[in-house]
Amino acid sequence: DFFRSLVRHLALILDTKFAFIARFSENNTREMRTLAVWRDNEFLPSESYILDGSATSMVLSSSFLEISQDAQTILPCDEYLRREGISSYMGTQLIDSNGKILGILAVMDVKTLPAWEPGRWILKIFAARAGAELERLAAEHESAVLQRKLMQAQKMEAIGQLAAGIAHDLNNALFAVAGHLQLMKMDDMNHYTLRTSIQSALSGCERASSLIGQLLCFSRQGKYNIQSVRLEQLVEETIDFLSRVIGQEIEITHLTPAQPVYIEADQAQLQQALTNLIINAKHAMPKGGIIRIEYTNRFVELPHRYNLKALRGNFACISISDTGEGIHEDNLERIFEPFFTTKDVGTGSGLGLAMVYGIMQNHGGWIEASSEVGKGSMFTLYFPIAETNMEQSQQYQGESEKAVNGCVLVIDDEPVLVDLMRTFLEKAGFSTNGFSSAAEALAWYKDNSHTVDLIVLDMKMPKISGEECFRRIRSVRPEAKVIILSGYIQDEAAQRLLQNGALRFLQKPVRYDELVRIISDYLAHLNAVQH
Repeated sequence: DFFRSLVRHLALILDTKFAFIARFSENNTREMRTLAVWRDNEFLPSESYILDGSATSMVLSSSFLEISQDAQTILPCDEYLRREGISSYMGTQLIDSNGKILGILAVMDVKTLPAWEPGRWILKIFAARAGAELERLAAEHESAVLQRKLMQAQKMEAIGQLAAGIAHDLNNALFAVAGHLQLMKMDDMNHYTLRTSIQSALSGCERASSLIGQLLCFSRQGKYNIQSVRLEQLVEETIDFLSRVIGQEIEITHLTPAQPVYIEADQAQLQQALTNLIINAKHAMPKGGIIRIEYTNRFVELPHRYNLKALRGNFACISISDTGEGIHEDNLERIFEPFFTTKDVGTGSGLGLAMVYGIMQNHGGWIEASSEVGKGSMFTLYFPIAETNMEQSQQYQGESEKAVNGCVLVIDDEPVLVDLMRTFLEKAGFSTNGFSSAAEALAWYKDNSHTVDLIVLDMKMPKISGEECFRRIRSVRPEAKVIILSGYIQDEAAQRLLQNGALRFLQKPVRYDELVRIISDYLAHLNAVQH
């Protein structure tokens, strides 16, 4: 209504047949869309038009254009001038307070437009008012968008805290169940039905463990093995890994950047996020299509709008787009919520995108989604660019070719888990000692630290936390080797311990045979170095 009133009064004051205001189209800078058009005492519907060859393109390049007659001869490519029989034209730019061009305001007529200096000033005054209104509307729109994003972030944070708490309790229970099943499986059993039941129960534990892992990723309680990652190389490896799953009906276009891009990331989690997005894109194109992956670098002034922990600076962006079915606008803001899915019942857990959201938040970045039904979707990942490309040293793997001896101290507030870990370690040939009280463990360690080769430490314990216990262990023996083990942990605490020399973080429920292998590999490496 404001813009309609503006062009109507402008046409009346300047005595012209036509007056219109137009701005750049939202997704195409070579196209304009009219906000209001006045012709012959009536308003016309809004329409879009291409800039090339138009009078508007000359206004945008010269700030002001005045043609008193023969406009069609001067601008033979402007279809609108020819269609309406326009002879005269006068237009000027709409700009905001920062000098950015927003659009144009113009009047036209079939008759000659006489030179009239006040008319030029009137047009510019109206244009200044229209530019100010466009800028106000843009600021109002941005404020509304940011408010929605803030509310979404707060909701996701609350859901994440709930998910993390549930995952912690489930992990401890699952850890005990899976451990006893693994012990039973290790014993010699000839009864086929019993062995089959145990294997089925173990498979159920693994599926539950996978869901818990996704919940923890969403709740941003993970990201422990940080290293410098070459982004485009990791994407290429993920595409190669998924090549058989994707199928020939899907074409993946990977546009690698001109220069290598390095970020600090947990490689396994990042690959999981990319895998989820690519598989989702495949599912959105059941009849085939194109997945396009490309990179940009962007400087973000206020990243805390999208992630409260994000810092101002340069971000590496990966855009993964598809030509699939698209996502309805009503679902677009909910797609990152855990257990929300648009797939058929039984075909998806609703945790895939929730996990990607959590991974990105935990890496100091964020994910944005845009979509149009029937045309496809685009997901853009924002990563802080790393200051260095030096990769961390690899973990010791595969060095325990023969039996290894050593003493392992187990500290966990769950007595059943302490007993299980000791049982598995002793079956592997290690001597062990274990405590469900951190205070008792520390008291014993002061007198026996020289006998301990490695410590398995639970991070979340009452009275004395895992972080405090680690600090006290190191005060007794600075070179003490510690593996962190937990089902629930704040990311900052995990990173501090890893930076302070903890060997590794393992997420509960870890397979006991994997824990034994990791300890065996490390102690085998230690023995090799000493000899």
